[in-house]
Amino acid sequence: MMKPSPFEIDVLHAILDPQREKYPLLHAQIPYLIVSKRELTGVGGYTYFRFDPASEPPEPESSIDLVLTANKMAEMDSPPSGLGFALDVTEGKINFLEFVTYGEEQWDGNVDRYQLVDI
Repeated sequence: MMKPSPFEIDVLHAILDPQREKYPLLHAQIPYLIVSKRELTGVGGYTYFRFDPASEPPEPESSIDLVLTANKMAEMDSPPSGLGFALDVTEGKINFLEFVTYGEEQWDGNVDRYQLVDI
C-alpha cells in the first residue's frame, strides 16, 4: 500500500484548494487516498488512486465526472520545461492525476526538487 508522494499531495492541493468551496468533499478525500498504480508514458505519467480500505472516506457528494486543472505548473530540473497536470474525478471520487511534459521532452517519473508556480 503506497501513500501519495509529497509531490502528488502538493499537486492535489494546487488543484483542489481553489475548488474547496465548490467541491468540498473532493478536497476532504485527500487524506484517505492511497496509490493503486503509477504509469509512465515517456512524456508524462498517471497516478491512480483508491481509498485506503482501513479508512472511512467521506461519501461522494454526487456522481460527478470532471477533469480539474490549476493555473500552476511544476518547475523541476527534469524535464527542464516542467510538468503540467490535471485531476480526473469519476463518480464523485478522485480517480487519477495526469502529468504531461511540454513539447517532446521525456520524463522518467523522478521528482527530486520541484516548485509549483503560476502559469
